[in-house]
Amino acid sequence: MAVVRNGVVFRASEAARFAFLGAGGAGLLVGCFLKLIPLKIRNWGYYGIAKNRKKLVKNEACGIPEEGFREKLLA
Repeated sequence: MAVVRNGVVFRASEAARFAFLGAGGAGLLVGCFLKLIPLKIRNWGYYGIAKNRKKLVKNEACGIPEEGFREKLLA
């Protein structure tokens, strides 16, 4: 996962934090909470979840992006 803000590329847990902040609502609270956790620990958790995502999420199908969402994805 990567997020670009003001020409700076953020990856892994920092990108996820910015995604939560951008989502608003409860995501804003999650993003602010994540800032309190040191980056090394956040990345450790991020990669742990990424490594075990198939065990954590039982859905085997990959979602098809909605029509308006496709422009936001990197090719």
